[in-house]
Amino acid sequence: MKLHKFLPALALLAFTACSSDYLDKNETPYITQKQKDALTSDPTALPRVIRAELQAVYQTFQIQDLVSNTRHDYFGLKSVNLATDLMGEDMVQTKHHHFGFDYNLENREAPYARTRLFWALFYKIIASSNDFIVKYLSDDSKMTPELAVVKAELLTLRGLSYYYLVNLYQQTYKGNEKALGVPLSLPGSPAQLPRATVEEVYKQIVEDLTYGVENGQLTDDHTDADKRVAAAFLAKAYAAMEDWANVEKYAYIAADGVSVGFPSNLCKIDNDDVLWGYGINDQNTTVYASFFSHIDTSIQGYAGALGVYKAIHNKLYDQISDNDARKAWWRKKDLATMKFKSPADFTGDYIYLRSADPYLLYVEALGEQGKLTDAAAALKSFLASRGAADQVDLHVTDIADFRGFLQLQRRIELWGEGTSLFDLKRWKLPIDRTVEGTNHRTKVKVEVGSKELVYQIPQREIDQNKLLEQNP
Repeated sequence: MKLHKFLPALALLAFTACSSDYLDKNETPYITQKQKDALTSDPTALPRVIRAELQAVYQTFQIQDLVSNTRHDYFGLKSVNLATDLMGEDMVQTKHHHFGFDYNLENREAPYARTRLFWALFYKIIASSNDFIVKYLSDDSKMTPELAVVKAELLTLRGLSYYYLVNLYQQTYKGNEKALGVPLSLPGSPAQLPRATVEEVYKQIVEDLTYGVENGQLTDDHTDADKRVAAAFLAKAYAAMEDWANVEKYAYIAADGVSVGFPSNLCKIDNDDVLWGYGINDQNTTVYASFFSHIDTSIQGYAGALGVYKAIHNKLYDQISDNDARKAWWRKKDLATMKFKSPADFTGDYIYLRSADPYLLYVEALGEQGKLTDAAAALKSFLASRGAADQVDLHVTDIADFRGFLQLQRRIELWGEGTSLFDLKRWKLPIDRTVEGTNHRTKVKVEVGSKELVYQIPQREIDQNKLLEQNP
């Protein structure tokens, strides 16, 4: 009998969900093709089968290949977060080392590994989501409520992947609707595709994530892309589109009922404010090739042992009030961050999304719709747990003043969490590291809409697909 190695979780699933006919007591770590076929043909077991297989997809967000990856500056989605934050104005890298070219805004060109790895990460997620849909969910006549929940999870993963891709490889939505975005790979698409427009990509993002919200579940599992995750990324997409009514709607869904209190530790996936992340343990940690190696000064990684610190821009730090608890996220003597603290064995969890992100989008949406009283009250409530409620003017009447203050709070709160570059692009704000007295080591000024804020398509994709047009 030919055996097919499958996920251990699926072997456990067979034991807990099916009759003893499917079991072979001598082969507990494996499942035969016959057993797998029996499981996938059972509509009550199929959702659990798909979720068991999905664990490999979620692992891709941590690192694309645990076996062959030898780069210490690549660790999945958190490396995207770190590289793009370093491209902006609010994060300083104190020495030229790993991520040094990102900090110098010199790591975007087609032959470089950075663009190749980021492109491959998200298209691998998209391909996996499409494969699951074709393999298990292509027949709408067999769709059950339980399977719709699973499909919602898959489309959420696909939608948020397109959100990252279109923001990495093009300028923001507003004003660039007809610009070239990224290829839209969907079930049944040909192998080679031209770049869809930004508008077309966002239409697919909205479609995927709306399905995720309308059919997804609210779960207590912070490792899955549930309804809240779909709603949060949908709010992000609508924010780039400046559709503020929908930002308000979906940001509220994402943050409703979730703590937005001051987080005690930003490396624990079971924190009340975490919406989505990945649990790290002594088996899957990538040690030096990890987010914490590069950002945590308290452990013996690149930051802690070699002093390659990630510091806050002093001009941003100076705008944080002394009674704001968040000011303790940075060391006063050199402004190196202490926001992210892992155990010494590099087993801190990866946090991809906190409730603070959609909550602040909700506040922003209220303000942009002219609901300044409600917006100020909501922001005051948020900042109260950080000791900075006194900074909010409840009687603000000028949208420009409120917008600037809200943007400041978002920059402080989400520093180091991978939102800053996309926010700068949608806010249409320049990057200026040349101001007098700056602690930036690389002093550059980048205008709104600059090519420096957009990755080139990887060279091998251009070589293999003649339908693709390259970015400047």
